[in-house]
Amino acid sequence: MKICRKTNHNINGYADLKELAIDVVGLKLFTHILPIQPSDLLRQVLANNQQLPLQSEKAKSELLITPILNDIWQRNPKAFTYFSGYQFNIDDM
Repeated sequence: MKICRKTNHNINGYADLKELAIDVVGLKLFTHILPIQPSDLLRQVLANNQQLPLQSEKAKSELLITPILNDIWQRNPKAFTYFSGYQFNIDDM
């Protein structure tokens, strides 16, 4: 099993990972992706939503992250999906 991480900082409990035979390796992800410009609609939505009081992570997700994901999805239909507020309870099985 390998754990990939971006930085070379020490991990708390690194010795425990060695005992479990887990290697910690650094890896750069998404190096082949080219930047794109956000759509005009996304810019407008984000500008409007940033003016609202975002007091929780859920509010930030709904008003900032979701419009970004929607813009990406419009450019790549059916390439991905995301779940919001859905519980994956494996203990009930």
